[in-house]
Amino acid sequence: MPDSPDNARGMLLPGAFSLRDLRYKIFLAEDFSRANITCCLKLETSSPRILFASLAVDGHELLPSARIPIHAGVDQYSLRHVSIIRPNLWWTHGQGLPSLYQMRLSLSEDAAHSLQNIQEIGIRRLCSKRKGGSTERIIELNGRALSANSGLLVLPPGAPASLNLKITDLLNSAREAGINLLFSIDPISEDLLCACDREGILLMSKRSSVERALRSKCMRHPSAFFMKCGKDKNAGQCSASMLKPGIYPMPGVPSDALPDGEFLASLVGKALLELPPEA
Repeated sequence: MPDSPDNARGMLLPGAFSLRDLRYKIFLAEDFSRANITCCLKLETSSPRILFASLAVDGHELLPSARIPIHAGVDQYSLRHVSIIRPNLWWTHGQGLPSLYQMRLSLSEDAAHSLQNIQEIGIRRLCSKRKGGSTERIIELNGRALSANSGLLVLPPGAPASLNLKITDLLNSAREAGINLLFSIDPISEDLLCACDREGILLMSKRSSVERALRSKCMRHPSAFFMKCGKDKNAGQCSASMLKPGIYPMPGVPSDALPDGEFLASLVGKALLELPPEA
């Protein structure tokens, strides 16, 4: 049953195997000259078996065949890493191109039981540093200080359970306005992050607003990072329900638009960033 949609979503088929989780760990050399990418799998099967895996990057098969012995139940396995020399890095728009690589993983046991998984990944290094001896922090993307034009993202009611036309319009508007960093006080989704990956927009969200399991998945996206807001007594007053869907530039959120617009406008500057691991 090649490319079975049920199997690809992680449903265990009788006498077959299931891909429960897949993530790519990226090691980027200090001088950005090489990126080593390791495919990490979580597989489930009803009985021990031998699988064969191949990995293609942008249509080029870099790992032609790897033998994977898996045990009954849930098992984890890491494939041999593949290397990209002088990789095209992911940048926010205005600083470069938001380059993405298509990763195509093929797993097979025989002609009757096989599946493919396709993901896009971005290669970048994102970190937070103190500016001089002050407490002010700057964000560095690929070794350069990020020149951020930021905005507050307010999503339509019910979004982003799915990426609808309105969300696409909002991100297009943000890009046209030169905004390359968005702060969202709404729950976020992988659909939204995929769109930010393609548009070259960093998406910042409060760590507490994203469930742990979803946060782990979101951290696979080059556009994603999370922050802690601390114990500011006003943090609970930030409500997107006071605003219509749209992009509101920051700083400069109108003081009468939210219960505490000044607090919202200062969030980006005060944030202690929690960045996705590079390895």
